[in-house]
Order: sequence, then C-alpha cells, then structure tokens
Amino acid sequence: MEESPAEVMNFCIFNTELGLKEGLEHEKIMYFYGLSTQTTLKKFTTTTTGASNGITQLELDGQIKQIGLAEAMIQFSSTFSDDGCHFIHTKKTRQVIYNPEPNYIMKLTVSVPSLVNPPDPGNPFYMEDSVQDSLLDAIIKQSYTFFTFFNRSYTEIFTQCGVEGLKECLSDFYDKFWSSVSISNLSLLNLFQGIVFLPLGKNPFLRVHSFVSCIEASFPIIKYTVFCYSYRMVWCSLEQKYMRIVYRYLTDFLMPACFDDSSSSYKPKALGKMKPSSQWGSISGRSTSTSIRGNMQSGYIIGPNNIKDIEQHISTERVYIMVDDCLKTFYFVVYHAYNITLCLFLESEDPPLHKFYQQLHQCLSAELATLAQELNENSTSSSSDAQYKFLYCNNMNLAVKSTLHSVSYPYEFQASNELMRLLADMHDDFECSKHGEIFIRTRDDTWVVGRRSDQREFFVVLYYKNATLMNVHEEIRKITNEQFTNVFFVD
Repeated sequence: MEESPAEVMNFCIFNTELGLKEGLEHEKIMYFYGLSTQTTLKKFTTTTTGASNGITQLELDGQIKQIGLAEAMIQFSSTFSDDGCHFIHTKKTRQVIYNPEPNYIMKLTVSVPSLVNPPDPGNPFYMEDSVQDSLLDAIIKQSYTFFTFFNRSYTEIFTQCGVEGLKECLSDFYDKFWSSVSISNLSLLNLFQGIVFLPLGKNPFLRVHSFVSCIEASFPIIKYTVFCYSYRMVWCSLEQKYMRIVYRYLTDFLMPACFDDSSSSYKPKALGKMKPSSQWGSISGRSTSTSIRGNMQSGYIIGPNNIKDIEQHISTERVYIMVDDCLKTFYFVVYHAYNITLCLFLESEDPPLHKFYQQLHQCLSAELATLAQELNENSTSSSSDAQYKFLYCNNMNLAVKSTLHSVSYPYEFQASNELMRLLADMHDDFECSKHGEIFIRTRDDTWVVGRRSDQREFFVVLYYKNATLMNVHEEIRKITNEQFTNVFFVD
C-alpha cells in the first residue's frame, strides 16, 4: 500500500472588517496559499478591484468559500464558547483557526495522511489519528511570531502601508515559510520550541562571556548578541521571548538554507527580506560551497556579500523588538566562522557603513578560531546508550536535551513517525495536570515513558525486551539520576 503524507492544502489570512458588502467578499483576502493540482504549493493573490491577478474566477471563488466557511464556523461556535472554534476535523482534512490580532484570522488546512491500495485507488484509508492539533497550532502560531519579528504586526503595517503594502509583506514572508515547512516531519520539539544549550564548564563559558563583552564594548551600536556553537546556544543577551525566536530561526531556517545538502523536497529558506550572502550558498538555487560540519569558512551570512568590495550596495535586514514597552527597530547581522554563529542586533538610526563590517570582520576572524577550538575541546556531550533514548524539556528556561534528535541539526527527528505521534499525544495528556507519569508498551515490545513535574517534561524510549513495569520504573529512576542529577522530579 502507498502512503500519502500530510501536506499543507491551503493557508489564508483575512480581515473580517473588509468586504462586508455583497460582491466585495474578495476584499477580505489578505493572503492565500494553496495546493495546486500538480501537488506543488502555489500562491494566489487578488487585486482590490476584484479582477483576477494570475488566477481564474473559479479559483477566486474557491478562496472566498474557504474564508466564508471559516467565518461561519467561528460565528456558530461562538454561541457555545467565548473562545470560538480553533480546530475543525473532517475525514480528509484538519483545519486550525488562529486569531492573532483583532479583525485578522489565520486558517491552515492540512490533508490527513492516507493509505492507497493500488488495485482500488479510489477508496483510500485515512489515518485520522496521524495529525495532532497541538503541532498544527504550534506551527501556525510560530509563523505569526516570525512574521512580527521581521515585519511588525498586521495592524501596524496596514495602518502605515495600506492594504497593498500588507499584502506584499505577507506574500514575501509566507511564500518562504510554507514552502520550507514539512508537516509530516513536525515533532515534539516544534511544539516545545525549546533551545538546545551547549554544556560547558565554568572557564570556557566565562571565556565566551568575556569575548561577547569585548565585542559589545568595541562596537557600541551592538545592543544584543546571540552566540551559538554547532547549532547549540551558548550566550544570549535578549529576553527569553526573542531568544526563542532567534534560535528557532537559525536552526530551522537560516542555517539549513545555507548549509543543508539533503535531498528533501522541502528546502528551508531564510525568512527575512534579505537572502544569505552568496558565499554561503543561496535559497534561489545556487549550490552551497561547504557543509556546516567542520566548516573553516568565515564571513557574513546576513551582511555584505564581499567584504573586500567597498563599492557594493549592502542590503540590510531589520527586525523589531519590544524594549520597555516600545517597539524598536534593529539592524540584524549574522556572522559565521568555525562552527560559531553570531547574531548581532545593531541599534542605529542609519544602516551600518561598509567600514563597520570590515572592522567587525577583522576583530571576529582574529578571535573565533581560537575560541572555537577551546569550545570543541571543553564542550561535554551526553552519552547515547543504545538501550534508551530520551527527550527533556524545561518550559521555564526553554532548555531542551534530546538523544531522539541529531546533534548537528537539533530538529531532525531520528525515530519513526508513529513514535513521534505517540510522544505528542502523551504531551497533550499532560496538559491537563501539573504532575503525572505515563507508561506505554508498544507492539514491538518497546516501552515509552513520560513524566511531567510542574513545567518540566521528560520522555524516555526504552528498548528493553520482556521487561516488567517494575523493571522499567527502576530503569527510569537510574536514567534520571544519571542524566539529570540537578533536576527535581516528583515521584
């Protein structure tokens, strides 16, 4: 039997205050992204006059029907609950509705995976339990968070730039986002949106802190700094909300867009307005020149393409961060060398000049080689026992520790989709209580154990044949003592 995976069927954003008159319903549509008959994602846009722009009237009618259905479900469900409708289940689809701002609705529709028997392709079996609402809810909320980080809120853009300005921003961002996301590969880490920290001793950590302090003192326009080594975070001066956004952007989109050489049909893309510098490869089709693993190259990923060319025009990336209840604009620069990635946030009214980039490059390239060698020698790695794998998440400090995911690419799940779905279901069960423990024995005699204590969750997959419940409980106690000696779990 052939399996058809879960895919994005369509995604739309609409304004409930527009297009209120009959015949003008199309004015509600701010953005629409759909799946064409060739099974490739296709963008749809509409003009304010109602005439089609690259789409047929039939396709425009289809968009209007999708939005009308969402509005009807929201209106109907609001009579039973003040929260309204968030999830819609049908035999063939799952739909998520999210209201991020007043008058703006986001709706994501995903196909349910199916099994097709070649002798009878017209009667597929739909695996309705294979798509978790919590994962879809997490990805649609993440898309909005990223958008506001690079563009501001929908309302602010609408007020300053009008309808067409908002549509342009939405199209530029969400085209990249949804073509980079593989729904079938979402895992529990997409739900936690945690951060993998690099375990370091006291001396190397202080060495990094000293290095960052020196850079910020030497270049006063650098307001915040994020320091990562080999996809793992070492230092961040941003508050927790933005620390999560920056780390997820680096690991899920920017770095894979520059260095990923996998054969996956979903190619991550840098979500900002700027493409990565050409020396790191490109999201537009040029091949990458190197792999991130063992990379000895140094230079700007977001910044000037050629540091030696003083005549070139330097495109800048801007991001928006709330500081003391005031939304401020920062210039965003990313520098990479020797597996170290630096994200710098520049507080300046004018874009930085080429001289700044040259001086910063000279300062960084001289220091990072030595620092990278020291980090490589002093970083500690957790042992990966063949008898078990685990995933730990602390929602208080966003820390994630996992042997269920690859080290070089933290969000690449190295287990079956069935196990991923099982862990997501266990997490949903834990949402009902602050403390709890779940033991599950699978068909292949594998034990899956989940434990929650306040805002910490711990999942273990035990490849322990013919074990009893008492054996498993004792093994979990040993693993906890071995891997998390400083973490308190309620027994």
